[in-house]
Amino acid sequence: MSSLTPFSSNLPLRPLKFVAPLRGEKVDAVPSESEYLGLEQFESWTGRLSGVELQQPPEGGANVFAKDDVLFGKLRPYLAKGWTADRAGFCTTESLVLRPQEAEPRFLRYCLLTSEFVEAVNGSTYGSKMPRADWSFIGALKVPCPPKLLQERIANFLDEKTARIDALIAEKERLVERLHEYWAAMSAEMVVRGIRPCATYIETGIPWLGEIPSHWQLRSMKSLFRLVAEASVDNHGLQLLSLYTDIGVRPRQELEERGNKATSTDGYWMVRKDDLVVNKLLAWMGAIAASSYDGVTSPAYDILRHQVPLNVWFYDALFRSGIYLTELKSKFRGIMDMRLRLYFEEFGVVKVPFPPKHEQDEIVLALRQRKERVDGLISHCREHIARLREYRSSLISAAVTGQLNIDDFKARQLEVA
Repeated sequence: MSSLTPFSSNLPLRPLKFVAPLRGEKVDAVPSESEYLGLEQFESWTGRLSGVELQQPPEGGANVFAKDDVLFGKLRPYLAKGWTADRAGFCTTESLVLRPQEAEPRFLRYCLLTSEFVEAVNGSTYGSKMPRADWSFIGALKVPCPPKLLQERIANFLDEKTARIDALIAEKERLVERLHEYWAAMSAEMVVRGIRPCATYIETGIPWLGEIPSHWQLRSMKSLFRLVAEASVDNHGLQLLSLYTDIGVRPRQELEERGNKATSTDGYWMVRKDDLVVNKLLAWMGAIAASSYDGVTSPAYDILRHQVPLNVWFYDALFRSGIYLTELKSKFRGIMDMRLRLYFEEFGVVKVPFPPKHEQDEIVLALRQRKERVDGLISHCREHIARLREYRSSLISAAVTGQLNIDDFKARQLEVA
């Protein structure tokens, strides 16, 4: 297998540029009311449109595509974005528009979205921040090119099999989503109502809280926490921390895949274990969490340290449950969502439940035990999803290269049935 032949194939191979040359039609501006597809409109690996709405209208030129053209994203090709057009339209110039001549369009799309082809294209990219592949390299890559009748039979086979696999994946993904919803609802209930029935409840008058057990208190955040601004002087051995809504406070080095690569700590604040960390810019999305680490973080965060005996992880669960978000949005300063900031002057007056310390400890322990069980179920689902995706990928590769005899495969499945 040479660098220009990513496939180990039992079928004839031809350079892509001969099988499906570039359409090469462009417009300087997309006509009004015309459909335009950006790369975000393509799902990775599936060959389907994502349903994501375009965030910004196109600027400048665009490529023209026609029905039965095959589109393939040359920007960040490791994302494996491709589509067989079922209509005419316009798309980003970061997407190659191929006009199949010796290929059945669906068969070609399956070839382009194999791991072998994507890895070969990705290995040719240039540019570190926005890696792109060049058509001169992509077009020279050899792809399977059996007779069109066989291509159609293989495409029909893969359409049927991948549809079934995709349905199983979607079912598992829905289960993961329901487990997340179940966990959010359960944690919200426990931090507001406790873990055991109470004889009497009191109405707080706060919409997001409703009733709380009558022996609990209702306290302002500033009565429980104080704002600390402990400047970091000697950062030797201290971790640089960041906060994300989905995973809480983590060392920055664990988050490099999210594009978080800053290393400077000049003017940063000290964070102590069990401090409550507030991302002032993203708190409206739920970016408030307790820290398990000693470290430093940027001035974009407020560091809150409890000044009365309490379990900070009770408040981590309270704020990460998201039930308070509606009220908090009224406390932000600024304009537009992405410019809103939450400052402690406003956050400090927010009223929160304050159970007895021993109940806070019990609730935190119960939450951790139940979270472990829920996480185990989610992990099992994700492992199953990963195996299904691996099977889908290997099935496509084997079918388009002729290493899988689809007639024998169907016969074996009938015998099993």
